[in-house]
Parts: sequence; structure tokens; C-alpha cells
Amino acid sequence: MIRLARRDFVRTVGAAAGCGLTAGIGWPRNVVADTKGDLDELAGWLTETPRNRLLEGIVHRTRDGLNHELLASAITQAAARNVQPYPDVGFKYHAVMAMQSVYRASAQLSNLERWLPLMWAADNFKRSQAQEQRDSGWHIPSIMHQSPVNSERARATLVKALDDWDREAADAAVVSFANVASADEVFDLMFRYSARDFRAIGHKAIAACNAHRMLQLMGWANIQSLLRSLVAALQNYDDQANPAVSPGKADRAWLRNRDRVENLADDWEAGTADPSASRDMLEVLRHGSDLEASDQVVVLLRRGVAPGSLWDAILTMAGELMLRRSGIISVHANTTVHAMHYAYRAAVNAHTRALQLLQCASFMPGFRDLLPKRQRNIDIDQLQPLPLDHANDHPLDEIFANVSDDRMLATRKVLGYLQAGGNVDELMTRARHFVVFNTTGVHDYKFTEALFENAVFIRPPLRAAYLASGTLYYNGSKGQQNPVIAQALALLRG
Repeated sequence: MIRLARRDFVRTVGAAAGCGLTAGIGWPRNVVADTKGDLDELAGWLTETPRNRLLEGIVHRTRDGLNHELLASAITQAAARNVQPYPDVGFKYHAVMAMQSVYRASAQLSNLERWLPLMWAADNFKRSQAQEQRDSGWHIPSIMHQSPVNSERARATLVKALDDWDREAADAAVVSFANVASADEVFDLMFRYSARDFRAIGHKAIAACNAHRMLQLMGWANIQSLLRSLVAALQNYDDQANPAVSPGKADRAWLRNRDRVENLADDWEAGTADPSASRDMLEVLRHGSDLEASDQVVVLLRRGVAPGSLWDAILTMAGELMLRRSGIISVHANTTVHAMHYAYRAAVNAHTRALQLLQCASFMPGFRDLLPKRQRNIDIDQLQPLPLDHANDHPLDEIFANVSDDRMLATRKVLGYLQAGGNVDELMTRARHFVVFNTTGVHDYKFTEALFENAVFIRPPLRAAYLASGTLYYNGSKGQQNPVIAQALALLRG
């Protein structure tokens, strides 16, 4: 069983519980049992079944007793074996790395509807699989038989391959290490290297978070393909020169921070919450460079500020970027900080946790500088609420109709709704409904689920504004129902 690092996370969740917000590291579910090879059988069936017959086949299997967790695990397994994170850690590879977000959404739905996100994800896998076959014909290669080695030697071999950015060597080494090490030991390295560079706008951290969460659903015995897929993603350096030989701007914060964490005091995590430090950190994220941001983290930690106060600022900055300019860059600012904060909570090694904090701080100016020049001039702590037009009717009906017509108007109304005591659970339920039924793609799932979990860790004065910022990327009630969802729903009801 994986040991989950909790620390002050429990206190944070307790404080947020009254707002209807919850977050966790794992799933409130049992690991998929695979005593009969059901996972591999279902993954093989998903791989071989033509796309036009897939949804009907899934429905038949649900009626024969298909397990919800097993389907999520099998989609992940099939995608990891048939879709590679090359040439990009993104695009088609979302069939792998968005699965924890899809499953997280589906687990919040009831009865019939909880199958819809997974059926959509299965169809999305088939689309990505077809693209992979057109582009490369790739399938995950077989692993050569390896002689047993001890844990220390296996770890050293994997670290060297990762440091050398050697994809093939890392592929073999991670299998060898996983055979002799615990999940905690393996994922400590995965988390560490997922925070290494700013290439792929945070997708490496997102892939690591996805693999760790899906591990807890699939079980360690079934994780090899997903682990190999993750390691391949971590070794992708686009079409640039090998960073081990010619590091670029994307690597400079890592080269500085990996040594700095060794010099932090042993009790760096035992600081005191400090709202003024959060405000100071936010100002540096707004105006400073990547190196200045991580420098400020070190200064504040040495001053005795609790890491939670620094995460508060980093998470809040991601919401502010969405307010400045909604789009794919601000989406990934939010999903990346979610993934790195998840790794911070889950990692068992203090140095790995410190690296997540410093690296995530350095990433935020990178996202800020990638935003298009045309932006709203707005700070998240200056967002002004608006009252609802018809407060005594159905406020969320009004808000999500406004989302389709005027997103900023809807954003300000969400803030007014929350500040007036509006129900957070109902807001999240409605937003999730339109993610599922009107989805335009994987980023709807990734962003919304990340936003809901991020909000748990933001201090109450700004939590409502952060949740409101997500309105700029929500789906509205006037959007078109996704055709795959419409087909799946008809089959499930038939």
C-alpha cells in the first residue's frame, strides 16, 4: 500500500469543508482487482474494437456487470500502450494523462451519468490511437529480460538515464527499479523529474500526477505500461538539443533550485502562516522573473513562513492569469500548479517537496509571459462582484446562461453569488454537468477538476474570487451537447 503524505493538508481540508470543498491524494475506492486478468483483457478489447462499435460494446459490458473502476483503469492501460508522448507531451497524449481528471469527474456523478465521462474518454482514446497509427504506427515496445539488481543500483541507473535525457535507457531502468523498489521510492523520482523543466507547458507534471492517482486505482502490479509512458514523457525535449549537453532557458530554474533545496533548514516545513507573505509572494509572481520567484520562496521559507502561505500565492496567481486572459495558457497555469501541488503533498522526500514548491513558483512567471499581449488589466483581489438579476429564482440557471453570452459578466455574478453565501457544491455540480454534457475536449475536464481542488488550499478571502475566475473557461448552458455523449446516453437508456 502506498503511504500518503498528509502533513498540514488535513487541517486545510478541514477548514474548507464548510465551503463544500474537498481534496485528496488518492481515491475513496478500492484498487482494481485483477486476479483473472480482467484489466488486460478489457484493455485489449478497447484496443482492438473499432471505434464505431466501441460505445455499444461498453454498454453491453456494463449490463453484464462491468466495474466502473475497471473501465477507467483499462482505458488508461490501453492508451499508455498505444499512444506515445512524442512528438509532444500533449495533444493526442491527453488520452493518457487526462484520465485522472475524467475519472474524478465521473466519480462525482450518479448512476447512469457516471458512465458518460468514461465512454467519452474511451472514444477519445480511439481517436488518439488512430492518429498514432497514421503518424507513426507506434505501440509500446517489449521489455528485454533483465537480470535482478538491488534497489540502490537500480535507482542509480535510472537517475543517470534521467540526467542524461536518455529515453531508451530510462525506459529499461524504470522497469528494473520498479521491480525492486516501493511505489513511494519510484514516484519520488517521477515527481522530482516531472518538475525539471518548463517545456510542454506543465504537461510533464500533469502526467506524473495522473500516473500516481491512476496507480492507486489500478494497483502496483498493473502500472508498468503507465510508468514507462510517464518516463518517456519526462525525457521529451521537443526538437531542441539534448539539455544534458546544452541546457536552455526551460532548464535554468532547475539547475539553480536542485542545489538550493539541499541547503534549506531541516524544519523548513514547520513555519507559520502569514497572509502578508502571501501578498508579497503574489507581487513577485506578478512582476518578477522565474529566478526571482524561486528566490522569494527561499527568502520567505528562511524567514519562517509556512509553505502553505506560499502555495496560496502561487495558486491565486494561476486564477489571476485566467482573469487576465482566458485560454490554453491560463488553463495550463491552473492545471500545472494543481499537479505540482499534488506532487508536493504526495512526495515522501522533503527535498522533492521543496523542489516542487520552488519550481512551481518559477513556472508561474513563465506562464505569465506566454500570455498574449492583449489582456484584461485586473488583479484577482480587485475583482468586483455583481448581484444576480433575479436573486429569488434559480441563480445558477442565470449564471450559466450568462456564461454562454458574456463570460466576464458571469464571472462577476459567481463572485457575488459566493460572497452572498451561495452553495459551492451546487456551483461545482452545475459546472461539472456542463463539462460532461457539453464537453469540447479534455481541457474542460482537466481545468475544472484542477480548479475545484486548488480552491481548497487558497485562504478564504480569495477563495471565492479564485472559484469565480474559472467561470471564464466553464461551459455554458446554451452550448451544444457533445455528440459522443448524446450517443452514449441514448445507448445507456435504450
